[in-house]
Amino acid sequence: ALDATYQDFLAEHVRAHQALFLSATVDLEADASERALSNEALLARAYQGDLSPALVERLWAMGRYLNVVGSRAGGDPVHLTGLWNADYHPMWAIHLMNINMPMIHWHIMDGNMAEQMLPFFDLFDALIPGGRINAERLYGARGIYLNPIPCGPEDGLVKVNSPHLIHLPGINAWVAQHYWDYYQFTDDSTFLTERALPLMRESAHFYEDYLIENEDGFYDIIPSNSPENGPFGHDGKRIAGRHLPTQLNSTWEYAAIREMLVNLIAGAETAGVYTEELPTWKAMIEKLRPYGINAQGAAREWLHPDLFDNPGHRHMTHAYPLMPGMEINKEDSSPELFDAFVNIVNRRLEAGLEHHTGWSLMHSANLYARGGE
Repeated sequence: ALDATYQDFLAEHVRAHQALFLSATVDLEADASERALSNEALLARAYQGDLSPALVERLWAMGRYLNVVGSRAGGDPVHLTGLWNADYHPMWAIHLMNINMPMIHWHIMDGNMAEQMLPFFDLFDALIPGGRINAERLYGARGIYLNPIPCGPEDGLVKVNSPHLIHLPGINAWVAQHYWDYYQFTDDSTFLTERALPLMRESAHFYEDYLIENEDGFYDIIPSNSPENGPFGHDGKRIAGRHLPTQLNSTWEYAAIREMLVNLIAGAETAGVYTEELPTWKAMIEKLRPYGINAQGAAREWLHPDLFDNPGHRHMTHAYPLMPGMEINKEDSSPELFDAFVNIVNRRLEAGLEHHTGWSLMHSANLYARGGE
């Protein structure tokens, strides 16, 4: 009954999306004959171990396409299942800031689609007033505790009391990383002073009140959470025989907070603001615990002597300093520490592929790439 042809609708679609979609391209020099094959044919070969560069090119383009058509400036950020899927009420059609939402957005700045990040910032800017209430009511702290699982209609208040969402203090710093990343790519000084630095400053105020200085001179992070994983005890089994969703001293949170404070100081010095607060933030960095290495040669997931790693798990958030953070790298880090963070992926894969999902294998690929593979 539509008064148009498929080509008419396709032409309108192309006009709406093509310029953004083509703002970056990838050419892996795939054979023209392979590029002519269908998705099904390329996938069938890949399942047999023959991964064609043509399929990799197409997967890259598909991920880009899903973002282009699923979100746009002035709207909502793309969520975990994307706009296009088979269900009216799809599972995980949510924003979840414990790997999912960051991972969805990792490719945007590298892919020359900076405007696609604006819905992300609009969402989290809107969460700040509620984040102040969260910080005060949940923890008696100043600053903000951003809602890790914002779902509309959104007022910024934490409404899900699952321990791994209500005890995720690294949330502010992880969100702040995207703000800083956008500034680094665009050199937008207005964005830095009006959006990035204010959010980071309020996050820092929260950490000033939240972090607890131990008698050893370093901060403890209590409560803490390494997303969706739980520690083992000395015997290599779950403590008390169950998953412990609330933990302490999660490695990734030290990494994210350290990174945010370093970036906040750099941004504030560039903008010439917050001068009186800089000594406090610099002193805080010195009290963040150094990373540890476990008996298997991998960076520890928790920086506490009684919490041992559980390698049979899809989440690898404690690899944050290597990816998406940039603190640990082959050029600037000690070989021992660099290898320890790369070994996180090695130990996870050695534990068995049954513990993995599609996204965790892609996370592994990103970590290996940062590791020089």
